[in-house]
Amino acid sequence: DIGFVDEKGQTYIVDRLKELIKVKGLQVAPAELEDILLSHKEIQDAAVIGVPDEKTGEKPRAYVVRANNSLNEAEVKQFIEGSS
Repeated sequence: DIGFVDEKGQTYIVDRLKELIKVKGLQVAPAELEDILLSHKEIQDAAVIGVPDEKTGEKPRAYVVRANNSLNEAEVKQFIEGSS
């Protein structure tokens, strides 16, 4: 993905370089993972990118904007696991 970090340290994703992430030989659409994240009532916005991984080739990494500060990483992971 293409993005930038502003002078306040805020990260902005502005475009997508490629549409699929290749995980263990499977094509994964970041947009589908973002849709799952956005279905959580406490997630205001989400972006998923592929990052290099020695075992799988790539793996998805999610960045979320929380609707409130009470949501934590463990709760997001639990929500994703429950969605599969």
